[in-house]
Amino acid sequence: MRHLDANNSDLVEQGTPTDYGRWLYAQLNPITHPEHFTHGPAILFESGQDDTHIPVEAAHRFATALTKHSPTAEENITVHVAEGLGHIESVGNSDAIDRCVRWLSTS
Repeated sequence: MRHLDANNSDLVEQGTPTDYGRWLYAQLNPITHPEHFTHGPAILFESGQDDTHIPVEAAHRFATALTKHSPTAEENITVHVAEGLGHIESVGNSDAIDRCVRWLSTS
């Protein structure tokens, strides 16, 4: 992750994890455990093209990892990229919110 400040694109210092934090990461981190998603859940990623905190590439990488473990993953995963939006702008974007509400009400 990178800082949310547009004037500071440095990596966020992650620090030293606690034992519990290390366990959570080892057991539950989605990107390293795509096998947990073999049931093919429906997932919508709303990503800002200019998001340096959680880059669009990360959503695509996760979606690709899931398709290797679930035959229905490709049809159940949507990655929507909003042009010109960073992390915070994406979260408050009315178009993104509308897409999420529509997705939740039809999924």
